[in-house]
Amino acid sequence: MRMLSLRPWVNSTGRLAHRSAAGQWVHRNIPGRWVHQITTVLPSTEVPGPKCYPLIGSLMDLITSKGFDKENSYRYFMKLFQIYGPVVKVKFPGQSTMVLILKPEDAEKILQLTKDNPVRKSMEALKKARYINPYYEKKAGIVVENGEEWWRVRSKVQAPVLKPQNVLTYLKDMDQVTLDFLDRISRLRNSEGQITVNFQEELSKWALESICLVALNQRVQCFDPSLPSGSQPELIVKAAQTLMNAVKECETGLKLWKIFPTKTFTQLKDSMEILTKTCEAVVHKMEKEMQEKEANNSDYQPNMVEQLILEPGLSHKDVITFMVDLIPGGTETTSDNAAVLLYLIAKNPRVQAKLQEELDCVLGDGSGLCHQCLGPCEFSKRTHI
Repeated sequence: MRMLSLRPWVNSTGRLAHRSAAGQWVHRNIPGRWVHQITTVLPSTEVPGPKCYPLIGSLMDLITSKGFDKENSYRYFMKLFQIYGPVVKVKFPGQSTMVLILKPEDAEKILQLTKDNPVRKSMEALKKARYINPYYEKKAGIVVENGEEWWRVRSKVQAPVLKPQNVLTYLKDMDQVTLDFLDRISRLRNSEGQITVNFQEELSKWALESICLVALNQRVQCFDPSLPSGSQPELIVKAAQTLMNAVKECETGLKLWKIFPTKTFTQLKDSMEILTKTCEAVVHKMEKEMQEKEANNSDYQPNMVEQLILEPGLSHKDVITFMVDLIPGGTETTSDNAAVLLYLIAKNPRVQAKLQEELDCVLGDGSGLCHQCLGPCEFSKRTHI
């Protein structure tokens, strides 16, 4: 194993050649400022990092680290960067050797060089669960696939998913989800205005409700504490939360699920199947509704999921797999980013005041969010980006 080097493959015109997943040579232009920067090939043994032992790897350094907290593991890795520099190598039991990078400019180089054919070794448990399930036909979806299969789906879904007009389709309903979330937070406050429940979990409910509005074209009532036991919304909420937690647990520690089906791996499979059946029913329902809409409304414009269903390069199973991935993946990403954003805004009162001023100016009449409101919110856009 060797660290990435450009010198053997960069020619005088600044083009990079590398082998694709199919074994073919791919040539790509790279920024000229990089050609002269990466010139040395280092063996992986020279990448700095904590001492690595047979079988346990770097685990000894982790467990003997003073004040290590599993819930704040980033502090351990920041300490490694302070000791060894901006590039660090670690190895933990049951996992591949990892090279961690600190500098954003290094991350930019790696992402730029691998953007056409990224190879990610992530969510192996989810991939296995789909490979052993005949329904998926050995196709695990863009979250875990690499190479040609990844690009086949990625190239078809990117246009509908990234289309700005599709955002506006959901704007009003998304705004209502957020208003319902704010009402719930108001009810959860005590007499001193403090929230006594786990706010991150509440953000996850808000994100899940928002994502399901897109993926399933319906509200699942995450904020309703009295959901009937066994109802479809309750099953969806529990399945999504179970799948997210199971994937996290399977990807950390000893991966015994590779040897035999552990309890967590079984939970992953069961929750995935519940979401798969739910999304399958939604796709069939949306197909029938699309036919009715097209027959009765000549100006009918399909929403994002409907556009995916109509995409000739995607099968129904491709769309369903994408929807299943969107629910837990989108929920976690959205809630985590929202938590960080709210924290940073809270730590910067001047930014918070300027945001409030802009929003009061745009939404001051209380008429609700609309696409005309998005244009004037320049500071809000820069803050969120």
